[in-house]
Amino acid sequence: MKEIMNSPNAHYRAISPSASKGIPKEANGEQVVSCFSADSLALSGTGGSLKQKMGGFFTDRILNIRVPTTTQKFPEDEKKKVLDLLQPGDIFLETNDAYPNWQVLEKIVFSSDYTHAAIYEGNGQLLEASSEVQRRDVNEYLNDRANIAIIRPPYKTEDDKKAALDYARAQLGKPYDDVFDQNDDSAFYCVELVQKALKAMPNPIETPLTTFMGKPYVGPNAFQKIEGAQLVYNRNGGFLNSMMSHYPVTGAAVAGAIAAGLALGPVGALAGLMAGGTLATMVGNKIQAGKFSLYE
Repeated sequence: MKEIMNSPNAHYRAISPSASKGIPKEANGEQVVSCFSADSLALSGTGGSLKQKMGGFFTDRILNIRVPTTTQKFPEDEKKKVLDLLQPGDIFLETNDAYPNWQVLEKIVFSSDYTHAAIYEGNGQLLEASSEVQRRDVNEYLNDRANIAIIRPPYKTEDDKKAALDYARAQLGKPYDDVFDQNDDSAFYCVELVQKALKAMPNPIETPLTTFMGKPYVGPNAFQKIEGAQLVYNRNGGFLNSMMSHYPVTGAAVAGAIAAGLALGPVGALAGLMAGGTLATMVGNKIQAGKFSLYE
């Protein structure tokens, strides 16, 4: 992939005391963390959904834990840069450092540093699949602690670009594909919508697939591997930096483990680790998101 522009301020690391509502929300109040749905994380052909296999507790209560992050919100100059660079047909990749469990899941399944993908329609609007295929204002992501990349596919003609956008528009209102079935066009998950839009052109663009548990899937990172695609913008320090952005919580957990371990031994150390991490998470969320909770 040819890189056109890599922001000189590619990643920001400073604790923000400002309260925020964090990641964008659906009309029904659900958070948009990943192209996976928290209530419908499923893998077709594996004997049932992941939620059924591992229980609703995992998807609803573990993956959605909000962990305070030292990643700052987008600065105004970077927002302007993104909006100036975006062109209709560009692929918009996003991940939110406040939700590391989703990031770990995407890294394991897809080796991806991003958790969501959409295609830019123009006029500040993205076409995406979350709770359903819908339009979303790009500023909802740019007003957050998100890492962003813009990929420009190698469209051969303007007609190709128009065909891709027309395909995505034609899917508006269709439900979220919670079984990730590549052979079913009645529902879409986020990356699937973009992948199939790129195929629905006079000169189709093939997106590399990943095999997981014997089934083909496409992850957010696949668009970065398209031959001839251009990296127009990148503000992501990578998976390791995303994980390191939670060091205040990690430090509090370790301190709790040491203190309780000295007093109560190994069992106390484990309890202190959990208590220290939980308390630091809730306090940090109160500072960043205005709520003393593990969730937003």
